[in-house]
Amino acid sequence: MGNRRCVRGGSWDSQPNYARPANRISTEPNKTHEFYGFRVARTITK
Repeated sequence: MGNRRCVRGGSWDSQPNYARPANRISTEPNKTHEFYGFRVARTITK
């Protein structure tokens, strides 16, 4: 991959098979896209 980076999963607008963390693509480190980002998750206790 050289200087490329791995992007995993999909976005809210992805087909279900692309939303899985196992789905990976490579991209240039300085490339941006409206669907790139991260999700914040937290366990809610009762």
